[in-house]
Amino acid sequence: MNLGPLSGVVTKVPLFVVPAFAQSKELLYFIKCRLYEAGFVIVREEYRLLNAELAECLCVKLDYIPEYVKIASGQPYEAANDYTDAKAATPTSCSFSPSKMVGMAYVYVLAHRDCHAKLLRFISELDTGSASSMACADDDVEGEQKGSSYEAYAELLKLTARSSQEEGEESGALPQALWMNTTSAGAKQAVRLLFPRMLSEEVPTGVQSREFVHEQLKRSLLPALSDLVKTKPAEPIRWLAERLLETNTETPPMIPSEDQ
Repeated sequence: MNLGPLSGVVTKVPLFVVPAFAQSKELLYFIKCRLYEAGFVIVREEYRLLNAELAECLCVKLDYIPEYVKIASGQPYEAANDYTDAKAATPTSCSFSPSKMVGMAYVYVLAHRDCHAKLLRFISELDTGSASSMACADDDVEGEQKGSSYEAYAELLKLTARSSQEEGEESGALPQALWMNTTSAGAKQAVRLLFPRMLSEEVPTGVQSREFVHEQLKRSLLPALSDLVKTKPAEPIRWLAERLLETNTETPPMIPSEDQ
């Protein structure tokens, strides 16, 4: 059975288009289309001005794993596996200078089941997937599609790089346009840091959602639905909404108007 992107344990991860490439509308549109095709849900997207302090925090501090944490876990190498595997699988995150994040970046907040691991693979395939894709392009339709997607992405990067004087770090290497936290814990903290009002915790599973409805909502819903059947109003949905507002015991306090 195929599981949807919002089934199971769903997490949110921010994906950054670095300032040198964030002004390219064509590149942003291309990335957005690829994200949709990969099954990601874009919760929010916007331009965000990052200063040097915030860039340093995002790129270095949030992903840092202290040595005492590794030792206290009893399995020093396991504690750092997420970070090590991420750096190996994500060339865009290797040797990344926080100074490249200073400026007007574009941020996608993405949601998916096991979002961090999936996004690591997505960026790795987008940046370096040409070799494996082109190798099987003759007998594999999916390989051909990945190869053409890589070529389009590479061409957009090169065009944007020429206009912004941004070049690849190595000869023949693609310029670095995308960045994400190399640890899932760092990505979770990044969401909380940039969007403090957004829920950064894991989205509840179906069982947890049903438990919440059973424990919290039924106490208000059942009496209101019973009265709805008895009253039979002309606009039942509006009547039910107003009734729930009146009888909700957990209604937040209203801010008094200035006239009062």
